[in-house]
Amino acid sequence: MKKCLFTLLVCLFAGAVSFSLMAQEPYNGSVSTKTNSYYWTYVVCDGELVDGVHGMVEMHKVAHYKKGVLEWTKYTFTGEGESWMTGEAYTLKSHDKENLPVEGLYTWTVHLKSEEGDHYKCSFTWDMVSGIITADKAWCK
Repeated sequence: MKKCLFTLLVCLFAGAVSFSLMAQEPYNGSVSTKTNSYYWTYVVCDGELVDGVHGMVEMHKVAHYKKGVLEWTKYTFTGEGESWMTGEAYTLKSHDKENLPVEGLYTWTVHLKSEEGDHYKCSFTWDMVSGIITADKAWCK
């Protein structure tokens, strides 16, 4: 009798848990994480590719969901990078956004300052389907 009662209680508990999980609403809201990440970007001045910067930086990622579906992801990268061409050190801050309803569209704006006094602010769009990266705006000093 105890074995039968125990089995019945286990079945009732399992049913209640599965019913509770099925009744949950899809997630709405944002999830934030911070970690270290590899970063790279092109450097453009007067419409010309003049360099690239890369390095390990801090990444803050915010992923936003609506009805359980990921809608967009925003990234902020901060830290120091190194020139691909000269090895010069740059401080950088980049704001990136991946728009998921528009599959494969990734945009970013990066602000770079070098130890030698070079100063750049560049905006890019990357069509990840075609692989084409377009320099939308560039400012240099």
